[in-house]
Amino acid sequence: MTCPNDMGRGTEVAPTTFEAVVNSYFFNCGGFPDDVGSGFGGLDAKTAANVAKPASTVMFGCAVLTEPRDSKGWHRPKPAGYLLFADTHGEFKTAWQTYDLIW
Repeated sequence: MTCPNDMGRGTEVAPTTFEAVVNSYFFNCGGFPDDVGSGFGGLDAKTAANVAKPASTVMFGCAVLTEPRDSKGWHRPKPAGYLLFADTHGEFKTAWQTYDLIW
């Protein structure tokens, strides 16, 4: 899937994230990218019944949200985009606002 506002991220060599990894979005399978190692969250191997706070748990979103310091903002001058939560509601957030969510 491609986001019409995909301008790539500073970590990629392609002009867009879609061209780099064939998707403009991320799926929360392993938790927030800054948190490396097991036990840091993510939805891998979880069923809907195992998600304690689905309204606060990130399921899917614009890939730029994982790069709060990136110079490309996609939807705003600073990184910002759309998130889909485990309870299936969506919200628009800045990348910095995603730190308060459950990954």
